[in-house]
Amino acid sequence: MSRSINIKIDEALYYSNRGLCYYNLEVYDTALLNFKTVLDLDSVYYIGYWNLAMANYNLEQYERAIIAFNKSEDIGYVSGELYNYRGICYYNLENYDSALADFLKATKSKNPLLNFFGNLGDTYTELGDSKRAIGAFKKAIQIDSTYATGHNSIGLEYYMEESYDAAITQFSKAIAINATEAVYFDNRRKAKDAKIDYLGAIKDYSQSISLYPEDSYIYYLRGNAKSNLNNKFDACKDFKKAAEIGLEKAQKSLEEYCITSNE
Repeated sequence: MSRSINIKIDEALYYSNRGLCYYNLEVYDTALLNFKTVLDLDSVYYIGYWNLAMANYNLEQYERAIIAFNKSEDIGYVSGELYNYRGICYYNLENYDSALADFLKATKSKNPLLNFFGNLGDTYTELGDSKRAIGAFKKAIQIDSTYATGHNSIGLEYYMEESYDAAITQFSKAIAINATEAVYFDNRRKAKDAKIDYLGAIKDYSQSISLYPEDSYIYYLRGNAKSNLNNKFDACKDFKKAAEIGLEKAQKSLEEYCITSNE
């Protein structure tokens, strides 16, 4: 009997290791088959359920992943990572209350990671709790002061509250950390637009264009900002560029604002 058990354990270990090889090669379908075989051989191997859950997670089979995470937890594998990944599954299924419960557990685990708090903040945002969302993002920044995404997320919360100066401050902090992310400039210019600071918004549009010169919509928006300043010549140049790249809305603005008014 003990020999039979040892053979099963060795066989389970073989499939587990082979599954991990496929997993690391991002061949998740084949990894999944191997992890299922592990559990056929040893149904109480909690790492087997964890591996199965992670393969399903990467295949975006979130409901199946949750079932496997639950089995792993039931058998005894409790960790911040489990709560975090299961929370992400719930989040992607738009079950924000369950996601919140898991992210809270993750942040209370031993040595919680930055992304646990980031995910918690994102969930509070979805639930409309701006105050707690900002608090979670601030805790993430305390873990890593270079967490630009955290400043950007706080800025978005302030923007939604129409606290535009506070939003601009946070977007500026994100840019100071990472000036290669166009969305930070886009978000800051939205706050400047809301303050009717068109000159400031134009500067941020120009920064975004330097990062993504083929984004037609940024040219179009910069053209609108220039038209608000009655800078028709430069506005029409931007509408023309956006239209050339393929934005139909820009073509309409070009015809109505630039060509028609010149006749």
